[in-house]
Formats: sequence, structure tokens, C-alpha cells
Amino acid sequence: MPELSHIDPRNTALLVMDYQVDVLTKFMTAAQSADAIARVPDLIATARDAGMMVIHVVGVKESSRKKT
Repeated sequence: MPELSHIDPRNTALLVMDYQVDVLTKFMTAAQSADAIARVPDLIATARDAGMMVIHVVGVKESSRKKT
């Protein structure tokens, strides 16, 4: 995992957004997406160890929302 010494964690956040196989396979192969997903826990740990804010965003498909 690369070091974050050149990034100021006080002014930086790691945004983890829609990191799901179904989303990633639109942009890469299934094997590549599985490899990318497998790296996320180490990336998050490295960011947190550096004192960086980690933000998780969960998307909801419009069609799956409850209609009122």
C-alpha cells in the first residue's frame, strides 16, 4: 500500500462510494473489480491510520425506493 506522506490528512477525505461488483463491472472486468474491492479494507485502514476522514456513501436505486 502506498504511503500517504504527501497528502495532508487534515484537508483530505477518502470517499468510498458504490464500491460493489455490479457497479464496478460496468467499467472493468469481474476479476479486476474483485481485486479492487479486496484492496478497499487496506486503503481504508491506511487512510484512518494517517488521521484522514473516511466517508462511506451508499446509493439507492430510484426504482427501489418506497413510493409515497
